[in-house]
Amino acid sequence: LFSKDYRPAYLRAWVDKVDPDVVAVELTSSRYETNTPYGFTYEIQDILLPYAEANGIATAPFDWEPSDEDSLRAFRIDLQQYPLIRPDSNWGAFIQFDHDQLNALHLFLGEDREFREPIDNWASKDTLNIHAEAARRLYLYRTHMQARKIEDIAAQHPGGRIAVVVGYMHQPDLERLLASNPRIKLTPASQFGMPEESTLSRYEDPADLLPI
Repeated sequence: LFSKDYRPAYLRAWVDKVDPDVVAVELTSSRYETNTPYGFTYEIQDILLPYAEANGIATAPFDWEPSDEDSLRAFRIDLQQYPLIRPDSNWGAFIQFDHDQLNALHLFLGEDREFREPIDNWASKDTLNIHAEAARRLYLYRTHMQARKIEDIAAQHPGGRIAVVVGYMHQPDLERLLASNPRIKLTPASQFGMPEESTLSRYEDPADLLPI
């Protein structure tokens, strides 16, 4: 909505360029089956899933999350209750973006070393802060489970192409985990290139402007 190179038409056009056998999305099986997605994964529930359904493209969920009881025990807050006012830091801050961040958004952000380095540094170093350490360990376990589910999806589509749609914070660790599987060949999203600007009019939808 706010970045020319990250508007909905680009996502739809890029999926067509990839021509996947299945689009794997960052949703748990229960959220996928009950159509109760995360409130902040606009690209998945409002762009990619409707486009895939309309064009006969298979989709599959691969996310994992702890039970509500375990979340409360680990963080002492309900992670499913999003704050009314977005905070400047800590939980919920990642759904707030400044102008520089919005200008930097593009389809292949997860391959940008500048964005990956802080994630790698955070994930690889433990901390004495018990709440921060809980978040780091949950991140590592969640990404591990995501990788295992992606492997299951791949096993169901031997020789097929899977477009994995995931938040960029998970991408570095996911790539490390999946690279260890000899039956999976990882292809960077950027290898397919950006959609041609001249083709985007076919993928524009007037409804894209309504959330503004």
